[in-house]
Amino acid sequence: MSENRDEIMELNVQAIEKIRAEYDTQLMAIDGVNSVSLGIGKNGNPCLKISTFKPAEQVRAKLPKDVLQIEVEIYCTDEIYAQ
Repeated sequence: MSENRDEIMELNVQAIEKIRAEYDTQLMAIDGVNSVSLGIGKNGNPCLKISTFKPAEQVRAKLPKDVLQIEVEIYCTDEIYAQ
């Protein structure tokens, strides 16, 4: 059973990575988005993680519909500046 779960997890990772690669530029252009990455969500499953310094609801409302077909976690951080 663990092997089957591993296969499912790998398929989820591949699907999320494909969406992240396809939409990375568009997601980073959303006002307030600091970063976009693949991660493990609160429920232990792979997800797309979006860091923002704006309210999560504002960012979620601007996400493309294709992105919303996968698990997405949006979390707030301070604004990030390059040095």
